[in-house]
Amino acid sequence: MIWQLLIKDLQRRKARPVGIIVWLALPLVLAFLVGLVSSGGSSSDQPQITVPLLVEDHDDSFVSQFLLGAFGRGELGELFSLTPVDSGRGRARMDAGKASALLIIPLGLGDSLLAGKSSTLILVKNPAQSFLPKIAEETVSILAEAGDRASRLLDSPLQEINHLNNRDNAPQDIDVARIAVQINRIIRRAEPVLLPPLVQVTEQTIKIKENQPTPSFSLFAYLLSGVVIMTLMFMLDNLAKDIFVEREQKTLFRLLTTPVTRRQFIAAKLLFMWLMAFLSLLLVWLFAIIAFNITPPSWLLFALLVVVTTGALSALAGLLYSFIATRTQASGIVPAFVLVFAMLGGAMIPLETLPGFIRQLAPFSPLYWAVYPWQRMMAFGDQNFGVILFLGVLAAFTLAGNGLTFIIINKRVRL
Repeated sequence: MIWQLLIKDLQRRKARPVGIIVWLALPLVLAFLVGLVSSGGSSSDQPQITVPLLVEDHDDSFVSQFLLGAFGRGELGELFSLTPVDSGRGRARMDAGKASALLIIPLGLGDSLLAGKSSTLILVKNPAQSFLPKIAEETVSILAEAGDRASRLLDSPLQEINHLNNRDNAPQDIDVARIAVQINRIIRRAEPVLLPPLVQVTEQTIKIKENQPTPSFSLFAYLLSGVVIMTLMFMLDNLAKDIFVEREQKTLFRLLTTPVTRRQFIAAKLLFMWLMAFLSLLLVWLFAIIAFNITPPSWLLFALLVVVTTGALSALAGLLYSFIATRTQASGIVPAFVLVFAMLGGAMIPLETLPGFIRQLAPFSPLYWAVYPWQRMMAFGDQNFGVILFLGVLAAFTLAGNGLTFIIINKRVRL
């Protein structure tokens, strides 16, 4: 009789397929979007940030050229896209949204530095952006601070250079040599502090044996593990409302006039919820495996996780609904519980980014036990994360949750 009730629910959904198709397709759409955002999930394929920076150089001195050269070297050269513009054209291009910031180097910057006088760099930021202009602002501030410290350290030779620069005749070789000696002495005095730095970073490379697989991480699978679990809970929330719908539409009354019992009715509803969650979770991960080249470390573990995860989630949804009297109450209460469980369990926000006291509460969220094993298996390729414990907890919750749901709803269901 339970199978007949299950077939009846499937046929009823088949008569109105739009709703169930949407719920089955939603995790697939989210999986596709997550895959696009994470660029296929490889940790080495993260999108490169580039800051478009316009430059108006009114000074055209060796100081301004040295400053601009800093934007083209090393990591700054990879971070910034420098575009020189003619005088007065920078603001027009900024108004057109062509860059994140405009750096204006005033006339006389080099002379002011040599004379020990203050000078001002002008940075115009694009108000339509927030992150990239801030990078430009911080970088210019650091370079300006470095220039200020260097000018103070080399104050004496810079004054010599400024004096020679203001003379009508070309500097003599002896003058150039004297200045070079001064600069060399200053650098040598500062060498104990500057070279080497007091704090050093040492890089070490760990060699992996040839027969040992290289560890990998899939950002796509990590994000998808949480997204699909939370989506399944909202789908199960919608499916669990069928108990109230059938009672409101008097379908339950007509069924109970037949040999169908309330226990069989409830069992068929729980089985239907599990079947829909099972198909949805299976389709999502099969899509991810095919489309984004993700391979589980163990297909047996993959199959077991699909079964117990969907069993635990359907049990959780049924248990929440067993304490609710009306469909109106369910619409407000159940989504709130799902969001709290999702946040504590790492389905919405990675647990590593949450405060320590919240991470300690994570095991009290049923969704933690559903999200974490998928993250470890699919994102890290790990099958030694305490798999017996997680499978055991999910299986126990499936049995206990469905059992309690069955008992409570059987007592509460009235014609």
